[in-house]
Amino acid sequence: MKKAKKPEVKKDTKINIQNSTPGVYQLIDVAKTKPSKSNYRKTFRKAYIDELTESVKAKGILEPILVRPHGKDYEVVFGSCRRLAAINAKLKVMPAIIKDLSDAEALEAQLIENSHRENPNPMEEADGFKRLLDMGKHTAETLAVRLGKTTSYVYGRLKLLDLPEKVKDLIAEEQISAGHAVVLIRLRDKKKQEDIAQRIVSQGMSVRDTAQAVKNCSVSLKEAVFDTAKCGQCEFNTNNQALLFPDVKKTGECTDVNCFAVKLKAYYEDLAKDLRAQGFKVITTEKEINSINDRTAERICAPEAKEYQTKPKKYKSECMKCTEHHVFYFFEKKQWDNSKEFVTGELCINKKCLDAMNRTTPAPPKSGGEPEGNGRVSPHTIAAHARACRDRFLRAQLPGKVDDSEVLRKRLLIYHILSSLVKSGLWQEIYKVFEGYLKGKKPIRSFGWVDDSGYDAIAAIKAEELDQVIHGLLVAGIVHMEPSVLLAMTPEAGIDMTKDFGPDEEFLNSKTKDELIKFIGTHKLAVEVPKSGKKGEIVKAILTQDLRGKLTKELKKEVEIEA
Repeated sequence: MKKAKKPEVKKDTKINIQNSTPGVYQLIDVAKTKPSKSNYRKTFRKAYIDELTESVKAKGILEPILVRPHGKDYEVVFGSCRRLAAINAKLKVMPAIIKDLSDAEALEAQLIENSHRENPNPMEEADGFKRLLDMGKHTAETLAVRLGKTTSYVYGRLKLLDLPEKVKDLIAEEQISAGHAVVLIRLRDKKKQEDIAQRIVSQGMSVRDTAQAVKNCSVSLKEAVFDTAKCGQCEFNTNNQALLFPDVKKTGECTDVNCFAVKLKAYYEDLAKDLRAQGFKVITTEKEINSINDRTAERICAPEAKEYQTKPKKYKSECMKCTEHHVFYFFEKKQWDNSKEFVTGELCINKKCLDAMNRTTPAPPKSGGEPEGNGRVSPHTIAAHARACRDRFLRAQLPGKVDDSEVLRKRLLIYHILSSLVKSGLWQEIYKVFEGYLKGKKPIRSFGWVDDSGYDAIAAIKAEELDQVIHGLLVAGIVHMEPSVLLAMTPEAGIDMTKDFGPDEEFLNSKTKDELIKFIGTHKLAVEVPKSGKKGEIVKAILTQDLRGKLTKELKKEVEIEA
């Protein structure tokens, strides 16, 4: 028996919606499809839609979309990009699967579909997760299983909704990646989140750089002097963030520094109250502490303390009973970044008493005149006094000599340049310049910094060769100069950044495949996109072109020289 041929559906065939069978793969009228109001996905890259449209024109739509009946029309559950491509390609019909779905079922289907596409927008995904959880159909755990994701992934996306609006906008605009965003949510302070987000955009900070910046805004709970019992269950205690951040070790850090500061201030206010009740003086302003005379007062601390302060020998037996001269201070100090630091400590305002307590009185000398026992003067002290005398002479005499000698000025300039390069770790660059002057000398690396031994190498340079060495060091030092300074030098150096500068391989690799294709079109490059469609192949093809002056929007912004 011959098999019956499947009936062909022509492009102009009219589809009777009332006779459509739910769940069956069939062709539907493109004009009768409507975008879904429940779809959380709002952004579609034009370059991607254009590329898809060309594919549809050439091959048609190979994979059906999912729709649900909506009156006399169809609402697209997923396949919005294919629908737009079909409209652009002026198709009259397209393949679709029709299913009767509730709003929750439609949203779940959209989440599953979009979560498996390349680089879903984190903020759109977060919005979709929250809406589905609000419907009561899932918990974060069951949603993670349904999507094939980890629970920490779902929780991480939901936490993005707590970020400041400015930061969420940067994420939605893809100026900040999901990796950066997940690191930012570790912080409680909205202002710090905004500041770090702006630095990510302006400075091109990596995720690792961002994690370090966040850590710098945290404080160790081990350093807390107040009772941390209530911090045990706090979500901003890194010990409790394993679910959100599996990669974060349980370091016991507080990422809510404002809360930490409030508790710290309350602790010191209570301590100040107790000390005043005992008769001690307590200073609570920076102005008052600055008015203390360093000649008559000195900072002190308990013998077991780690601070590098004077530790009185009779601290417990005498200092802690002395309400006349023992002063405590607690005050908030504003830092350069407008944050506040709590400064604490103790003072003895009777330095004579302190010195007498810590000094051992020398025993009377023997008949021979030589002190004995603890009365002996240390050889190190004797040498220190002699060295200080020498240093005072040199600092008084040498400025005038250097002012009169061009050779000394050049050697001193080399010394300062070399000090800067050594601290920057540019050993190889230094050796290239000093190769001919280090024969028979210790290598500069062994000093760790340029000291008097390092100056031996400088002194070995012939006077007529000093200019050459200065030139070599200045050029070598360019690699560690501030980029903003280098940019400001370009006009005088004859470099036109708008014409001579162009994207390099590393920059191109930071772009998506769609962005690379758009770049090719914008600058009309004679590049044929490889059939493989792999991003690496596209980058290689672009690098065969002269890219000078082919700047993207963000590159143009970075070559503007600030006044």
